[in-house]
Amino acid sequence: MTWSSGIFLGCLTVGALGAGCGTLRNTPEQDLVWSANSACEMEGRVSNNVVISRVEPNGRYWVETRNGNAGLPAFFECMNEKMRAAR
Repeated sequence: MTWSSGIFLGCLTVGALGAGCGTLRNTPEQDLVWSANSACEMEGRVSNNVVISRVEPNGRYWVETRNGNAGLPAFFECMNEKMRAAR
């Protein structure tokens, strides 16, 4: 490989990576989940035992607990309330 073709391939790789990173935005459904979670946290209705670990593009989310199921019912109640109000 010549020096100029190496530079060309390097630029092409960097350009492709940059273009791919530009598509890493949340979907409206993901934003809805994160904003509902933030609102619940601001109101103090989310136990620090409950953490959202993953949000799918369609808005489906997973939670993790640190110490059993403490706080889950209040978390889901608040999330459902906030997400219904936002729709």
